[in-house]
Amino acid sequence: MKRKPIKENVVMFPGTKKRLVEVGMERLEQRLYNEAVSLLEQAFSLDETDERTGQLLLMAYYENKNYQQANELASVFLSEGFDEYTDILNIYLLTLIQLHQYDKVYDVIKMLKEENVLPKEKEEHFLTLMSMSERIVREKEVSDSDGEISFVNSPVNEQMMMIAQLAKQNCRPFVNELKKVIESKEQHPFVQSMIIELFREQEIQEHCTVRKFNREKVIVPSQLANPFETKQAEELLSLLMGSNLESNPVLLEQLLEMVKRHLFVTYPIHQMFEPVSEWAAAYETYINSLYEGNNVTPQDEKQTFIHELEEKTFPNM
Repeated sequence: MKRKPIKENVVMFPGTKKRLVEVGMERLEQRLYNEAVSLLEQAFSLDETDERTGQLLLMAYYENKNYQQANELASVFLSEGFDEYTDILNIYLLTLIQLHQYDKVYDVIKMLKEENVLPKEKEEHFLTLMSMSERIVREKEVSDSDGEISFVNSPVNEQMMMIAQLAKQNCRPFVNELKKVIESKEQHPFVQSMIIELFREQEIQEHCTVRKFNREKVIVPSQLANPFETKQAEELLSLLMGSNLESNPVLLEQLLEMVKRHLFVTYPIHQMFEPVSEWAAAYETYINSLYEGNNVTPQDEKQTFIHELEEKTFPNM
């Protein structure tokens, strides 16, 4: 592919390019991607043989969601044999995903695999992209859909498998489709929590509206606490560890494991466990009923909800 000029030639003053690159990098680090693109475009136009500046511009394009420009630039760099081949190939494939060109993603990775030139250090990552892209292409052929990966319509066990795969990769290319799951009250709350935790770990900054258990909460995943380190979670676990069950460590351990499952499936809407002291008492009553061999007939709304949560923590696959 013939390289397209980034900008018209400009007069270079001593130190101009260096300063543009320095400030462009600062803007990248500050996540001011639009400014970074402008600065790095100017710097790269001064010397289009500078691979480091070109790769910074490529990163800025991608982070600024200029996917078509990033794709074209990555294609040029790959054809010209730029260094950092693996990173450039990765951005090239990720931009194809963002552009919904899944068939091309599959074809490129398949070709590299057959020629035994798939970068070993990211082989698992690329094979995951190939597998998911193949699935999307198949679904598109069957349903004539728009080609987006159908997390929403997949069975729970398949959703969990795909999320587990993405936990080892960069989930950003699939954020929009994953958001559909956590924003739908029809989805399994356990799967929703898996996605939210995935987003938190990968510092996703998209606003999402979580809908589960007849409640809603707007979140920014990167700002969330660990599922077991929210204010309500820590207080509830602390109260239970100091409860009357302390004299029965086996039963206490069973209760704590149950509560942790419930904290995960309700994550991040832990405000539902307020007032925490009343929920601690309800859990203690519930576990005692189980221990005594009684049929668990919930006595109030809290125990009814605990019973419901216990069923939801084991997805029907």
